[in-house]
Amino acid sequence: MKRSRIRYKKLFFCLAAALCVTALAIYSILALVSWLHAPKVPAASARSAAQYYLFIGTKQGDRPQADSLILAALNRGNETFYAISLPGNTKINRSDEPLLLLKDAYAEGGAEKTVSAVENLLHIRVSRYAVFDDASFAALTDRFGGVDLYVEKTMRHDDASGTADIALRQGFQTLQGADAYGYLRYIDQEEGEIGRIQREERFFKAFLAQSRSHLRPYVWALTRYYWTSPDTNITKEEAASAAYAVMGFPEDHLHFAILPGEVRSDGNQKVWEINPIEIQKVVGLTIDQ
Repeated sequence: MKRSRIRYKKLFFCLAAALCVTALAIYSILALVSWLHAPKVPAASARSAAQYYLFIGTKQGDRPQADSLILAALNRGNETFYAISLPGNTKINRSDEPLLLLKDAYAEGGAEKTVSAVENLLHIRVSRYAVFDDASFAALTDRFGGVDLYVEKTMRHDDASGTADIALRQGFQTLQGADAYGYLRYIDQEEGEIGRIQREERFFKAFLAQSRSHLRPYVWALTRYYWTSPDTNITKEEAASAAYAVMGFPEDHLHFAILPGEVRSDGNQKVWEINPIEIQKVVGLTIDQ
């Protein structure tokens, strides 16, 4: 009996040691690969290295619109990241012209026109973009294991046929797939568009915090393998490299904001009127923080 116990103990310790060595080897390989793919930014360009990504969430229908827009500013030089929510009802033309909103730019010319509208609005160069519909966003969220979040109220919305396409209960839960997308899309009469954008911010803060709890090579590998979008010019390698970089930034260098402006009435429609001076201050921070 004693010999059997000794043998089992030796076998257990051998297996445990083998698992540790295997895990260490996998981690080392991932760390090496992700490090090799992470671009090195020269010190001289540290104060002018901001790169802008536009993420466009679309609302499907006869006339697809940009239902959710987030401008991400990644500055590897000074290790800062900004996520700026752009209200879809942002007015993008002069007051003496027929009303044109940012969400309509996608309906008229897809991602290309939407990027152009944001560039003209903020006077920046948006080099990368990605479009997500409900299916692609849900799939990507599921690959990352969902997002743990407290849903602040019961949310329900019925589609044209009377079937609930958003049905969320109040309380702490893991939002996955269609539920995650529904949380970001939901609009009620009291809070309107601003309430939806605030939920957007809460969701992505939680997602970022959850991702930062993992090892950077793991996040790099996950992004590299699962990155997908119906329409994007961001390669898998670029997406993984950006994710790897952000995971290493100091927590107080991660910022979230709403495009500066205020709600105003244009005829019988509520629009988001931008504040050009405050916008330039925000854009400046993405470069010189």
